[in-house]
Parts: sequence; C-alpha cells; structure tokens
Amino acid sequence: MHPIFHITVDQIRRLNDGQARELIARLSRAHLQRAGLDSSSVQWGGDQRAADGGIDVLIEHSPAVDMDGPLRRSAGIIQVKAETFGPAKIGPEMAPKGVLRPTIAALAPQRGTYLIASTRDDPAAPGKRKRVAAMEQVLSDHGFAGQIHVDFLGAREVADWVEQFPPLAIWLRQAIGDPLVGWKGYGPWAYHEDDVQAAFVLSDTPRVFAPGATEAMTDVQGIDAIRADLHAGRSVRLVGLSGVGKTRLAQALFDPRIETNTPALSPERAIYTDISDRPDPSPEAMTEILRSTHEPAVLIVDNCGQETHSALVAKKGRNANTLGLLTIEYDIRDDIPDDTRCYRLEGSSDEALWSVLHSHYPNLSGPDLTTVIAASQGNARLSFALASTSQQTGDLASLRSDDLFRRLFEQKRGAGDELLRCAKAASLIYSFNGEDLSAGSEMTLLSTFARVSAADFLAYMVEIRRRGLLQERGKMRALLPHAVSNRLAAEALEELSAEDLQERLFRSAPARVRASFANRLSYLHSSPDARAIVAKWLAPTGDLGNIGTLSHQDFQIFQRAAGVDLAATLAAIERFSERSHLGLRNEYEIDKLAQITHSIAYEAPYFDRCVEVLLKLAPMQPVNRNSGKRGLEHLKALFQAYGSGTLALAPQRAAHVSRLLASRDPSEREIGTTLLVEALKVRNFRNHGSFQFGARTRTQGWRPRDAAEHRGWFEEFLVLAEPLAIQDDEAGRAIRTALGGTMPGFIRDPLLMRHLEQLAPRLLKIDGWLASLKTARLFLKQKDLDVQLRDRAREFEQLVSPKGLRDQVLAAIAMRDPFDYAKDVEEDADPYQRAAKQAEALGHQLAAEPTLLQELLPRLIHGDVYIQALSIGRGVASATADAQTLVAQVRSQMLSVSDLRSLSPAFVSGLFSGWNDRDPALATLLLDESLNDPVLGTWFTYLQLSVPLDAHGAARILTSIEVGLAPIASYTSLGHGGALKPISIADVTRILNALARLGPEGVHVAIDVLSMVVFSANEREASEQAELAEFCRNFMARIDWPAIGDLEDGQDHEISQIIAFGTKHSQDFEDVRPLLQRVVSYREDSSQYVPENKGNYLSPILRRHPQQALGYLSEQSTVDLHLISDMVLKAWVSDEVGQPRPVMEADMLVDWCAEKPHERMAFCVQICPLDEPADGTISTAARLYSLAPNKPAFIEGIEERCMHGDSSQEEIPNLTAGIRLLERLPVPGDSPEEALNKQAIEGLRKRIDWWNKMLGHTGRERDEGFE
Repeated sequence: MHPIFHITVDQIRRLNDGQARELIARLSRAHLQRAGLDSSSVQWGGDQRAADGGIDVLIEHSPAVDMDGPLRRSAGIIQVKAETFGPAKIGPEMAPKGVLRPTIAALAPQRGTYLIASTRDDPAAPGKRKRVAAMEQVLSDHGFAGQIHVDFLGAREVADWVEQFPPLAIWLRQAIGDPLVGWKGYGPWAYHEDDVQAAFVLSDTPRVFAPGATEAMTDVQGIDAIRADLHAGRSVRLVGLSGVGKTRLAQALFDPRIETNTPALSPERAIYTDISDRPDPSPEAMTEILRSTHEPAVLIVDNCGQETHSALVAKKGRNANTLGLLTIEYDIRDDIPDDTRCYRLEGSSDEALWSVLHSHYPNLSGPDLTTVIAASQGNARLSFALASTSQQTGDLASLRSDDLFRRLFEQKRGAGDELLRCAKAASLIYSFNGEDLSAGSEMTLLSTFARVSAADFLAYMVEIRRRGLLQERGKMRALLPHAVSNRLAAEALEELSAEDLQERLFRSAPARVRASFANRLSYLHSSPDARAIVAKWLAPTGDLGNIGTLSHQDFQIFQRAAGVDLAATLAAIERFSERSHLGLRNEYEIDKLAQITHSIAYEAPYFDRCVEVLLKLAPMQPVNRNSGKRGLEHLKALFQAYGSGTLALAPQRAAHVSRLLASRDPSEREIGTTLLVEALKVRNFRNHGSFQFGARTRTQGWRPRDAAEHRGWFEEFLVLAEPLAIQDDEAGRAIRTALGGTMPGFIRDPLLMRHLEQLAPRLLKIDGWLASLKTARLFLKQKDLDVQLRDRAREFEQLVSPKGLRDQVLAAIAMRDPFDYAKDVEEDADPYQRAAKQAEALGHQLAAEPTLLQELLPRLIHGDVYIQALSIGRGVASATADAQTLVAQVRSQMLSVSDLRSLSPAFVSGLFSGWNDRDPALATLLLDESLNDPVLGTWFTYLQLSVPLDAHGAARILTSIEVGLAPIASYTSLGHGGALKPISIADVTRILNALARLGPEGVHVAIDVLSMVVFSANEREASEQAELAEFCRNFMARIDWPAIGDLEDGQDHEISQIIAFGTKHSQDFEDVRPLLQRVVSYREDSSQYVPENKGNYLSPILRRHPQQALGYLSEQSTVDLHLISDMVLKAWVSDEVGQPRPVMEADMLVDWCAEKPHERMAFCVQICPLDEPADGTISTAARLYSLAPNKPAFIEGIEERCMHGDSSQEEIPNLTAGIRLLERLPVPGDSPEEALNKQAIEGLRKRIDWWNKMLGHTGRERDEGFE
C-alpha cells in the first residue's frame, strides 16, 4: 500500500468508542464488497463498554461463504473494545456468568467467525496467542470446539486492515482530526450540509442532461446513469452553474435510500476533495496513487477545472476500471476528453427548493419561502444566501426582487453601500487574485471601481465570503453563484463608464484580467451595455474584429464573447471567411468557428448567412475519419429533421439544398447531395449534445410536432430527391440509399409511403434498390409491431423484392451481410449458406442468358460487390461450355478500366472454382495461362486460391512471386482459411522465403502468413510441426523485423505466436539461442517496446528454457542491465483465468541464483518480484536475501531498482512495494545491514514525497484558478 495510506497504532488508539465501532463495521462492509458479496448484511450499534456486551458488529450474509483476511467467513460477530483487553477479560466477555452468549452459539451451524478487535491493545505474538487460546477455551468449555473460528485483532492488525482500503484510511484520519490535507471520506460535502443522513430532496422537474442528450432526465434517472458509469470505472464530469446542487447530487450517489436500477455506490469507496481546499497530495497525485493500488475507489474532485479534469483522466487511464472518477465544475465547455461521460445539471424545481429551505430555515413563513424561491430561480446557494438575511418571520415576503437582492450586501444599520459597491467591482471580472495587494495588483485595480482602498476591498471580500458568495481556489477568488455575480456585473456596467472599463479592463489590462473581463461579459448577453462593448470589439476596426490576425489568447477571448452579440460575431466570421484568411487559423480553430456559426444559425434570420459561412469554412475543417472528407458535420446537422439546433423551417433549408444541387460546381453539387441525405434521415440523427451557446439556453431547434409537420418536412425534400434518385451515378446511389432507409419513418403515414411505392419500379430497374429491401426485412424482424404496420411493411417488402433474374443478380452481389436480408431469423438459421446456394443457382441461370451476362459483367467485377459474386461465378462456370471466351470477355472488361484496383476478383475466382469442380484439367490450363498474363496476373493469388492447392499450385505461386504481376499484399490471402494446409512444409517455407526477399512489405506479408500456418499447425503430423518450428526459429532469427512504429495491426501478436511455436518445439537451449539473441537486439534497438501492447517475445523462451535463458541474459555485458531486467520483468503469461502474471517462477529463480550467488545475485535483485505473496509465504526477495553473499549490496540494489522508472506511474508502485519489501526483510537487529536498510527505506519514502510534490506542484498550478 502507498505510504500516504499508512496507519499507525497511535492513530488507531485515538479512535473514540463510536468511531472504533464504525471503523470496524466499514472495514467489514468493504471486505464483503471486495469478495463480491452484499455489504448490507453488516450491521452495527450498541456501546462496547456496556455491561451486557451487546453485539457491536454483526455480519449475516447468507449463505455463509469463506473469505480471505480477518473475517474468514461471511457470517460473524466482532466485538470492538476501546480498552486493553487481556486474556482475563475474555471469559466474562464471551460467557457472562459462565453462560455462552446465544449470539455466539448461533454462529456454529454456519461455522462463522467471532472476533475481538481492541483499538487500545497491541499485544505481541505471544500475548495474542494467549488471547486466542482463551477464546478457544471458552468455546471448548461450552461444546463448540472447532466449530467457530476465533481471532483477536490488536491495534496494529486493525491498522493493517485499514491500509488495505485507501478510502477508509482517509476516513479514519479525518475522523481522528489528523486528515490528509483537503481529503475526506464519505460525508456531508455539500454547501450548508452537516448531516450525512439528511434526505436528498428529489427535484420533480427533469433537470439532468445525459451526455449528448437534448431532453433532460429526472434526478433519479440521472443518479442511476452516473452510478452505472462510476460502477464501471468510467470518468464522469458533472457540470452546471454554481449553486444548482451538483455536490449534493454527487453525495446522493452513495445514498442507498435513493433506489435506482444501479445499486448505490459504496460509501466505503468514496474519496472526496474540493480544489479550493488545496488538497495535498494533489488530485493528480491521488489519482495515480489510487490507480497503482488497484483497490476499488470512487474519486470525487469538486471545483475541478477542465484542464485538471483532462489531466486526471490521463492519469487514471482507460484500463483502470476499479477507479471511478467524478469531477464537478460550474464551467460548461465542449472540449471534454473522448472517454469522459459529461452530465449537465440545471436548477432545482420550486418544490424541491421549498423542502430544502424549510428544513434549514423553519422560521420562514410560506410567503417568505415563495419570495426567496422566486428570486433564486432554482439556485440553491442563492436561496440559502437570501434566506439567511431574514431577521424575523414574514420580513422577506413584502420585498421586491431588487430589494431582496440588495439584502445580500446590507451592512450594519446606518452604514454605507461599500459592501455592495465592492461586490459589483469584484463581479466585473470572472475571478481575481485575492491575496496580492501590491500596486498594480488586481484587487488594487478593482478597488478603484468600488472607490475604496485596496485594504478595505480585501476586508469586504472576507465579509462576502463569510456570507457564502465568494469562493476560493488557491490565491484566486470568484464571486459566485452566477445568479449573483452576473446580476451585479450587469448593474456595474450600467453605472460605470464603458470607455473607462474597456481601457482599464481590456486594452491596457494584463492578459489574465483581459481574458477574465471577456469571460464575465460572455454571461451577459441580455445586458445592452455588455452587447455594446462586445459589438465594439468585433467591429471591423475593433480589437477582435480581424479573426485572422488574433493571437491565440485573443482567439480564445473571441470564442468566449461570441455568444453576447450574435450579429457582430457573425459579421466578423463572414469577413474572415471572405478575405482568404482561412490559412491563418489551424483546423481546430476553424472547427471552433464552424461550431459558433452553427450556434448562431439557431435563429432563423441568421440561418442563410450561417450556411454560406459554413460552406466557405468547410475546406479548412478537419477530415472526417470515417468518410475521409473534409468536415461538414456542423453544416449537415442543420439539415436534419430532429436535433438540428436551428429554428429555420423546412422551406428555408430546402432552398439551400436546391441551389447547391443546381450548381455547376461539382463540389457544391456533392455537398447538396450530402445535405439532402441528411434531410431524408428518419433515425440516427447527429447528436451535438448541449445546444447552449455562451449563457444562452437553447432547445434542439425546430422539430415536427405532429404527423402533418412530419409529412411536410419530408415532402419538401422528396421533391428534390426523386429526380436525383433515378440517376445512375454516385449522387443517385447516395439518394437511393437514403430513400431506402426512410420506410421506418414513413410507415405510419400512407401519403409518405405512396412516394416510395411510386418510385420503387424505377429505382429497382437501376440497381435493385437493395437498401429498401434490407430496411423492410430488418423492420419486419421487430417483435412488437402491430398488425397494421406489419401488413403494410410486408406489402412494401413484396414490392421491392427483386423479381427477374437481372434484379436478383444485382441484389445478390450488393448484399454485404445476407443476415440483414433474411426473411425470418428462426426459419433461416444459416442465412449465409442459403444465400450462397441461391447465388450459385442464379449464376447457373445467368449462364443460359449470355446477353444478360455480358451486360452485367461490369457490375459483377466492380469493386463494391460482396461475397455472393463468388457464388454467382461458380454457378456461371458450372453451365458455361466455352470458358476461354468468357475469360477473354472478363479480360477485355478489365482492360477498359483505368485502375484495376477499382475491381473485385470475387466473380472471376468463382469462375475458376466452378471450372475446377467440373474439369480440373481446364482449371489447370487457365491458371497456367493467367500466371504471365499482364491483366489476369494481377489477380493470380486469388485465382490460384480459388482451387485446392497442391504442389503444382505452390510452384505456380513461387513463379507468380518471381514474375511480380500480383501485388505483394495480395499474398496475405495465403494465410486465410487454411489455404496452405494441403501443401508440404517444405513448399510453405519456399513461398515464405520468396516473399521475405521482396523487402519490408514482403516480410510483413510473410510474417502474417506464417502466423496463420502456425495457428493451424496442430492439424499437421508431429514431424511437420517440428520442421515448421525449426523454420520459425531460423526465419525469425535472420529476417529484419519491422520497426516498432511500422508494425501493422496485430503483427506484434503474430511475431509472438511464431516465437512461441518455434520455442515450444525446441529440444534444447541451443535451438533458441539465435532467436533469443535476435529478441534482445530488437529490444535494444526499439525504445518503444512494451510487452503489454508490442508483443510478448521473451516469455516463451523464459518458460521453455528458464535457467539457460537467464544465464544468457545475465552475461550480456554489452547491453544495459536495466534494459535486460526490464525485458524479464515485463515478460508475462496468462494465469488460469486469463489474467497476465510474471513468467518467472520464484522457486526456479531462487534455485538458479543459489548455484552461483556471487555471480548472479545482482541480476536476480533486478528481476525478482517486489510484491509480497498473497498466501503469506516468505517472499522471493527474502529468500534471495538469505542467499546474498553481500547483503548491503542486496539492499542497495533493491533501492536503486525501485528508483528506476520512466514516469511516476511506473516508479511509485515500485517505490511502495520496495518499502514494504525492505520492511519485511529478515535483517538482524543492531547490524550494519539494519542501519542501511532503514536508510534505504527512508530514501524510497523521500523519493515518493518528491514525486508527490512534483505532481502536486504541477496540479496546483493548474488548479488555482476559475478560468
């Protein structure tokens, strides 16, 4: 366990009665949770000093099962004693007046556990044995000997138990008043909360927005979703304006009284901090520490800025599924890491606020509460602040909103308005340095606007903080909640000179103040004064008017201010897009401008201009990974029926599509087609998440409210789609596919279905319109369709099902996955086999119609056909008498194409396969002719593999490799489907050697093919396996391996497979020595080598020949010892449940070292496991220490090894393990080794402290701010 979770005996002794009992109960619950059992079976209560000795902690999990650790069984009793508890006290405790307690006797049928845990007693081993013996004697005296497990836990054992659970170590230190700075266990974290048992008042209005959602969830639904994410170890972010109840909602995640589908999170796993409390260690350091412990925990970081959140997600890593991360922040941004689930919380309902306020301020009358709730607008923090101004019942109800608001800043009777003036001044910028009073400081600047001295300004800030309206993060201060600060800022803008404000807070201000002022204005779009200031900035000659020349920081300011004055912002972006300045901003910034433009397009009057801007920005936006084209994501979203983010109606949007489709510019026509496809979507709409823009809350835009509006939308775009759909070009295919997917959205409207039914005959003639058939059949597979819809869908399915031979052939070759087109899943249990038979039958028919075959030949060999083309080819071959003529026709068609890579060999491969079935001699002749054919030779690999391979086929493949017509990559297919199984290993090796001689690409292919041959090698004779293994060893020892950075997907695993097979069949170490030498040299040349994800090359050799391999590795004097030891330590094998574990067996390592300890000990120190065995046996390190000729050198070696790491993530776990290892070494007392050992332990602890300070320093620099 990490040193920060170390618990001392003294800390255990400081627990009071209730704390001790609660600690043991929490430990019991955590222990059951670790075992995967229900922790609600743990109950506790009573006073452990009570004369009747009532049960302190009861564990009643049924059925009782065995467990590790102190509990031993999931049924038991623990008596907790905050006193020394010698053997003489045990008899009266267990059997008062000589009668065994019934509760103890009741444990016998379940073979349960009875423990006494004393937080004030800490007996040595002999004393503990006496106490346990006394407990066993009591049981024996009452006839229960051996039926109940007993044990006595002293303070040290309790401390050791706590150290197993980091969240409880934090809770314990908090409970005794010795906390880790800024860190807490589960408790009342929220503002104005002091009782963890206080009920969470559920808001009756949906207010939780899930990631990407446009509709809110209820509190219960939101709690359920976040619980599920954190249970799965995901990273979650909860955002929302200050005061809406984010922290209280986080607290409710652990409350079992709130029942959801997902169980409540365990309070025993909660670790909480607020950045404003300046936690030490920093959240980053804590994340790394928790990740290294592998113990389940939920880390909650409140007031966590976006940069800190991103850093925490990176520290946590994607694979740390035992650690849930929840960060909380008021700032709502869109640059969230991909692996974060971001939820947004809005204000509470009036009813929920009423309940909360009434519980905290029972003296307030109903009218008082109504007034406060109306003024607070769902903001709990503001409502608390307003309620706290009440001096007597009824004195708030008569106040107007403005008067009530000013009460927040009232001073003593007769005093002036300095507090209010200072609050307004502080709100002008989003945050300020609240510690620096020097000349030119931020407080000095703000104090001038309040007309007070800087010292007085600081004093007033202290008072505002006391009233709960000022928050701290390090040295920074911010007036919050936003409902207060934004109102104050708007009033300040009215009262102060706009020119003076701009000069002192923007033009002449330091960079941080300048950005903070803009940040404040970003919340004030409803303020005319704020809009006027921003409009002036964005004017052509304004400070932010020329987007192309803005600095990086000013571009960020532009983004913040963009939502204040929409007209001015759009005009600035238009000027930028029209001046050929696009190259002056990077892709990320262009995308931000497109995002802003999309947000402005929400307002219909701006829509047309926004579309034009987005069209101009498109060439500079990032390339979409899926389509490979420049981003039109923001533009496409504006043209979908649902979730568009614009109020523009269908005619306004359709006009742009129509114009683009009529353009003479091919790129514009392509965009028009793309937008039309979006407009025709009936599902899978693009999701842009929150539609918020600045402080503007938006809906998802216009959406059809009823069937008539739904029909109206699609009819508007069907008019544009129908002429395009009948064109046999790329645009026509795209529109036909889009129309084919509309049936689920049209099926309930006969008028819309009529459009599809009228179009169907024409579209079927073009290419079979397979998209419509797929959609219809998938729709019919739904189990809950009503009769009318099912009948209507079946009629449409019949309409679009291919009827004639031509349509059926076109449909067959266009089927990507026959399962999608199967009529009934249950009847069609093997749709693939059935589709292949049907396709072959179609081919047989097609051969009888040579004119149709000639017409369809271009389609049959086109690159976008699927596997059924092969079956059609087989059918055609089975009924074609003149093979040579058909091959000539295929060849002629291939020659008519400019790029052969646009074609598919599937149909022709089917022809060769069918001819081979009918006449093998004919197939042999055709293959021989194709071998040197400059056209068909490019497909030779596929043609050859369409028939069973034999020695002659292997010879042809060798010739093909020498001729060089077929692309090298095509030989990868030799490894598919056991293609090489029929030929000898000798032929296989000749082919692989020939490929490897073609250079790096040939080596890539040879490795890929060899790995597949190895995969199926167990189907060969033992002699062939031995021959193949020898080739594997020699081949991998002599070829140039691909560089780490050039490894293709999965190729590292393929190399591992080949090495493992070659090693497995080796007879002695000399067989693998050259291979091991190659592995070492590869590791030496590859700094990026990581066995977890770059191939586990060393492991099979260490397993097969451990001692000889270690001997070889230890003798590599020319190679860095750390590099060699790193290879050994990171070599792994899978255990019985598939989890990786180190390959080096402890007994083998110790035995090998014992042969020559003087020579081998230094190497063994570097590669021995640092962790203690889970079964409590003596560690490998301790066994090696007893063998060490030079024990000081052993201790120094362990210390040096633990301090060797490339990062804190790698080094801190080693440092922690090293401390525990050295603490448990059998070092004689008062020996030179003992002093050295203590020094080494201290050195490792200092190193951990250094890392924590480094991480904390980096984190705090990031954390100390609100922006």
